[in-house]
Amino acid sequence: MALFRFLHVSDLHIADPPEQIGVLDFANTGFDYDLTKQVSKASSHNRGMLRALAELASKEGSRIEGVIITGDLATTGRDKDVKAAYDFVNEPYSPNLYFGASGNSIDYLTTAGEPTLSNSASTEVFIIPGNHDRYKGRRMMPAGRNFDNWFNTKWSVGQSAAQLYLKTKNGVNLALIGGDLSLRKGSHVEKAHFPWQIWGAGRAYRKVIDKMVRLTDKARRQYSPVGIVWLVHFPPEFQGMSSSLRLIKEDRLTQAAANSNVHALLCGHTHEERDYPLSNSSVMVYCAGSATQYRAPYSPGERAVHFLDFTVDTYGQCAITKQTLKWSDAAANWI
Repeated sequence: MALFRFLHVSDLHIADPPEQIGVLDFANTGFDYDLTKQVSKASSHNRGMLRALAELASKEGSRIEGVIITGDLATTGRDKDVKAAYDFVNEPYSPNLYFGASGNSIDYLTTAGEPTLSNSASTEVFIIPGNHDRYKGRRMMPAGRNFDNWFNTKWSVGQSAAQLYLKTKNGVNLALIGGDLSLRKGSHVEKAHFPWQIWGAGRAYRKVIDKMVRLTDKARRQYSPVGIVWLVHFPPEFQGMSSSLRLIKEDRLTQAAANSNVHALLCGHTHEERDYPLSNSSVMVYCAGSATQYRAPYSPGERAVHFLDFTVDTYGQCAITKQTLKWSDAAANWI
């Protein structure tokens, strides 16, 4: 038996510049917003939240296998936004320049004073793209490729699937298998919900799902006993979700996950932290809320991250526990 612990986050919405509010969020009733700031097409990240997330990853670095980010690292797929997201994940820290109140070096800031997930614990980061990462052009159409160009060492398969992690402890194993289910074409939406699904929907492409199944079968053949966890941005069967955000053909994903005896689906997208079982299945869905998307202090909109513990036994069964941390404006930190 062995324990594998991860920090699971999603929907960072990193951008250059930060702290812009998107049109839809601006229109949200009750949103308290400084009108001197720019209203953009999509909301970007909060600098304080992003720095606190880097600090949390540094603090927990020696106790976790890594950080899992289930999509929407960037606000859009334009080069400046994806580069800002890339820098947060990959830019080296500079421990000799920044010191905390205790006099100890801070290992989660770059030479420019920006937060980074690179730290002295060498925390690994596992990523999949989301629909925002694929936005291209002024109209933010789907299937952009800038994400692939920047993150090719962490996600090299384009709009397909890959095994992101497989580790052995005490004779048992855990595998993370990710799939990109973002739209490949604007015409792949449901006609009844055109054009809104172009920006918010995903699609359970059969080729991607089939590859996730093959990777699962391969991991079981080579590394039994093994716990299997799938990563997809769009959560299936999420109650109350707008039709503009849904995963089209989601039954392909749910049936494949159940037939493959997957232990969990890790998702994002909805900006609401939630866990639930798939119908007629033992597969659990763990949906991370938005971790760092900008909102004015004390305005509506929960920000959350969570730790997931996967305990795999010698039969390949996997018990899962979760610890959720929510952002506190008063504490300016995750509590």
